[in-house]
Amino acid sequence: MKCLTYLTLFAFLGYAFAIQTYYLDQRCGSTLNFPYYSLDAVRLKLTSNINYRSNMDCLMTVNTTSSKKFMLYFKSIAIESSVSCTRDWLEVFDGPNVNSRYVSGLSYRQCGFSISSQVFKTSGNSLTLRFQSDSSFQYSGFDMVITSYHTGYCYSDEHDCDNGRCISDTLTCNGYNPCGDYSDCPLAGGVIAGIVVGCFFFCVFATLFLIICRRRRLRYHREPTHVQVVANTTPGYGTPGQGYNQPVPQQYGAVPYPQGQQPPTYQ
Repeated sequence: MKCLTYLTLFAFLGYAFAIQTYYLDQRCGSTLNFPYYSLDAVRLKLTSNINYRSNMDCLMTVNTTSSKKFMLYFKSIAIESSVSCTRDWLEVFDGPNVNSRYVSGLSYRQCGFSISSQVFKTSGNSLTLRFQSDSSFQYSGFDMVITSYHTGYCYSDEHDCDNGRCISDTLTCNGYNPCGDYSDCPLAGGVIAGIVVGCFFFCVFATLFLIICRRRRLRYHREPTHVQVVANTTPGYGTPGQGYNQPVPQQYGAVPYPQGQQPPTYQ
């Protein structure tokens, strides 16, 4: 029961601090301003559908306050692969429009089914994404996390990451690595995993113990019990009362009579 309580608590915390998800194909041509929406981090996917649409040309800009920057990383990517990404591709610009340079480490177009797991960062407070597709194959697109941060002195409502970045306290322990170095949660990575795994094995052993005890108890109740029933009669063989004990019928075999004689009849 205690294990279930811990697992439920972790699940609840994961839900309570989960960041909001946006879809690029639903916000084409729009600007997402972090301060106005009270956002500190978002999860951005290309589409909420199984596959993205054909012949897309979608542009979106993300802004934060002038004193902050963005860091981002990809959870997954699945964009039609081609030489130099000439069919379907994603571009990530370090600025407010497509005339800005690419984000460092994400030069040129991005496509294919694998991408670096490192954390990328902007040089300013704006980030622009552009996705284009042709009429051929379509896949799931991409899934990325974008977090607003600043360096220097961290305020009372901020978390001081080990790498010198300051993020909102609301982002700590949300499972999305908002610091970029996994220093956002005291119970980080291995500790949480150890607790969950240990609790799981405890529940398994407890369940097996209860099953074994139950089977033994059922087997004990199913074992036959031998009870010898003895009748109490008078010497008259037919009237109950006080007298000697006579065995229950069929407990012993019938007593044979001499040949030619019949057993006595009582009236």
